[in-house]
Amino acid sequence: MTTEVHSGSKKPVEPVEPVEPVEPVEPVEPVEPWSRDAVLGSLRRALVGSNRLHASMASELGVNLTGLSALSHLAAAPGMAPKQLSDLLGITTGSTTGTIDNLVRSGFLRREPHPDDRRSVVLHLTPAGRHAVEWVIERYRAALETVYASHPQLPAPELAAFLDDLATALNQAAS
Repeated sequence: MTTEVHSGSKKPVEPVEPVEPVEPVEPVEPVEPWSRDAVLGSLRRALVGSNRLHASMASELGVNLTGLSALSHLAAAPGMAPKQLSDLLGITTGSTTGTIDNLVRSGFLRREPHPDDRRSVVLHLTPAGRHAVEWVIERYRAALETVYASHPQLPAPELAAFLDDLATALNQAAS
């Protein structure tokens, strides 16, 4: 009797009796070149990995996930009003105010008077906020480059177009 290591534990393996050869059976229907379920499973694993990385970076920066998402939105669209940020984050204006307060206290964000509405403010990243967003992007970029290096046959423009189309479809499904 031999032992085999699987998942960190040793289990006894009984000898296997030889079996008579069986004639190969032709598949009844052709196998699809890609499986929708396999792609969805891969997408789910990629999203879980992205969420874990996002949470890890938020923790390292001393902000919560909503705060890190807010920094990302403000990097993409500087000068937005808190109401716009609230809509993008999908949270109440009251929660957005708390998030903004925390980011201002952390030194990542500043409020400035709205140029057209003296009752409102616009939001801008500070140099520390821009540095934090650049650091986050660099971590994602490094992960992407590591994976892409092992799949050089994938054409980047087509892959980017596929992911853009997927993002659009997911955003439409959420509306």
